[in-house]
Amino acid sequence: MAGTKVVAKAKGPKIAAGGKFDPVLYIDRSDDYRVKWPQGPLTLSGTEEVTWIEAWVVQQSSGASQSSHETSATGSMWLADNFRWKEGRFEPGPATGIALVSTVDARRVARYFWWSVDPIELKYKPRLRQNKKAAS
Repeated sequence: MAGTKVVAKAKGPKIAAGGKFDPVLYIDRSDDYRVKWPQGPLTLSGTEEVTWIEAWVVQQSSGASQSSHETSATGSMWLADNFRWKEGRFEPGPATGIALVSTVDARRVARYFWWSVDPIELKYKPRLRQNKKAAS
């Protein structure tokens, strides 16, 4: 995205962005048991800008899978909060994150990077407790 510049220490080979999933993601029981939302820390090298993020969460124990995407990232975080599809029903427990990220640098050279087999712990999103007086 034009004007978005994230400068951080690059890790690994200088081929593109580096990052991972947050270690705990939350299942929203009120929205068809979707994972809301795949996200994590982001490390960009030099003048890289994110142009696309596609994230998948898969869970072997339940057979559930989900895809979501985003077209930018800001600061030192990425968030894929545009839902694409989901199969199955996620349950609390271990899952795996997979993501594909595309970037461009100041010279508009496109690059890509992926994270695979990133371990995630899924938990139910905490439900808001209703105040008994307000409910009366």
